[in-house]
Amino acid sequence: MKKSIYPFTVLLGLLLVATASAQTVSPQVILTWHANNFYPADYEAKPLATPNTPISVSVAVIKNSKLLDLSQATIMWYVDENLVNPGTDPEEITFTATKSAGDAHFVRVKVITQTDSYDGSINVPVVNPQIILPVPYENQTVPAESTVSLQAIPYFFNVSALQDLSFFWKVNDQDISGNDNQLALQTGSSHGQTLQVNLLAQNQKNQLEYSRYRTQIIIQ
Repeated sequence: MKKSIYPFTVLLGLLLVATASAQTVSPQVILTWHANNFYPADYEAKPLATPNTPISVSVAVIKNSKLLDLSQATIMWYVDENLVNPGTDPEEITFTATKSAGDAHFVRVKVITQTDSYDGSINVPVVNPQIILPVPYENQTVPAESTVSLQAIPYFFNVSALQDLSFFWKVNDQDISGNDNQLALQTGSSHGQTLQVNLLAQNQKNQLEYSRYRTQIIIQ
């Protein structure tokens, strides 16, 4: 009895379609952004934008696993749907964050080549500047008659150097002289006392740009 080859033909056709689909990959428009503000040299995560931060956004297009040459392409940039001049390098724009913390800028790009057109978009979040005290004493006990070394670490301020920031310390609501980001705190001999430490970091050129931090240290 002769066997039908119909099921095999259908299966072969499905395999060919699946293979062709797997080999056809849609072009990718890749947008990358970078916030140009101050952060520690050992900070390895993405720097975040704060109000008034210059933000750089660049575009790349990958087609058939290859990076396209966009030097002859027409590239149109939009920030919050407003057309932006890219400047000398059409593959990158730089703009200043004007949104408030908690909001985001919507960046859209249209890349037009001789044969195709590509679109991409990205949201750039805006946050507040931050200050932290990376010490092991936070909300923990320390020995009496000891010295607690505190160091303030600022993130995402719109300054070029640490010296452009002022630091104001208070311990139990009393001002501590000096405006350095480090404080050597003498605990004293009062066992069981809680020291309330308050810190304000402020941009010297923009007093509206600041961050506060509060912690407590218990004398054992």
